Amino acid sequence: LASETDVFDFYVGERSVCWFDIVCKGNTGHGSRLIEHTATEKVQFILNELLSYRTQQKVRFDSNKQLQLGDITTINLTKMTGGVQSNVVPSSFTLTFDCRIATDNYEQFKLFLNDVIQRTPKQNENDVELIYIHDSGSAHLTDINNQTWWCNGFKQACKKMNLKLNMAIFSGATDSRFLRKAGYPAIGFSPMNNTPVLLHDHNEYLDKHIFLRGIEIYCELIKHLTI
Repeated sequence: LASETDVFDFYVGERSVCWFDIVCKGNTGHGSRLIEHTATEKVQFILNELLSYRTQQKVRFDSNKQLQLGDITTINLTKMTGGVQSNVVPSSFTLTFDCRIATDNYEQFKLFLNDVIQRTPKQNENDVELIYIHDSGSAHLTDINNQTWWCNGFKQACKKMNLKLNMAIFSGATDSRFLRKAGYPAIGFSPMNNTPVLLHDHNEYLDKHIFLRGIEIYCELIKHLTI
């Protein structure tokens, strides 16, 4: 991930990835009626709860300049589907969420999510269903204080090049999470400082000078990380 300052970020872990659907079912009928116990009412309750949690995390992040994005839990509604035509009350709605859970918050967040489902007003238990699309499980971190040859090599190379480093938890997800889960230590590092974070945005780019400097950095790292 790019860094917008002259500091190079390196990552010793990642937030847990949690994608899920919440399916809300309710009574259907003509759009001119005041139908009770609709799917929409359940959707409203769930959205209020999850977006309130999102707001709490944002306030916490904005009020503490020491926190980085990887230190908090983010919730985003990415899809909302339901209904067949404009004059019929839908019998079901499906909400899709993308959540990235802080490394110290996995169990608590899952409890919160299940609690929201339980507290949603409903006639029958199957009126609201939580379906996990992808759940990476609790996070695993790499201990950089462990005096292994490769960790020492990384530190020595960065020191030799006078790189300013910032240790962080990666806010997204990479394949390194599978290595850590299998018990192998891993560090995430991309030499892209002084670069705006435009991941999946329009006109994502890398300045040629940053690119060429990155090659030099990788060459030095390889020297220190090969035996």
